Amino acid sequence: MILDEFVKPSPKQRTSLQHVDFYYGALLSFMINKGNQPSLLRDNENRRMYNVQTDEGHYHLYVKYATSPIKPIREAKKQWSFTYSGEEVNEIIKQHKVQPLTFAFVCGFHSKLNESHLAILSYNQLADCLDINYPRKSYYLKTVLIKNSPLLRVHGTGRNDFQDNKDNALKVPKADFSVVEFINN
Repeated sequence: MILDEFVKPSPKQRTSLQHVDFYYGALLSFMINKGNQPSLLRDNENRRMYNVQTDEGHYHLYVKYATSPIKPIREAKKQWSFTYSGEEVNEIIKQHKVQPLTFAFVCGFHSKLNESHLAILSYNQLADCLDINYPRKSYYLKTVLIKNSPLLRVHGTGRNDFQDNKDNALKVPKADFSVVEFINN
């Protein structure tokens, strides 16, 4: 039967759903429902990369997720943290030279999945936040949600959230899974 072949795992496949599948799956479901055609290019425990075919062309989408915000400083402020190794950043730089990358960050609420958000960054925005031209062992990027704001604040290794007592964070639209657009630059 077709169903038997579908559910029967090959020896190299995982045999059960993992937690990460729900976060990546939400993004995939959104893309498919919008008429896009995503296909998996790379998969590891830290990220996934998809080729996404849209009406406007195809994109390589580099996706990371966080299951829940880190401990809040204030109740009105939620923050998610994403890390990169130096090796991972080098891979991003090389890959971007071959095919431009867009970056998606799934900011999950483990207990309220429907309140999860998505941040979409261009390569240039990511490069600025991480300061990828300065070699390090590790990098970080944080997305911050301020209650009732339509924007997410983004900062990281190369961009402080505040500098000289002035707001310095990058501002990107806060996307739920209904308003995502791909950025190609």
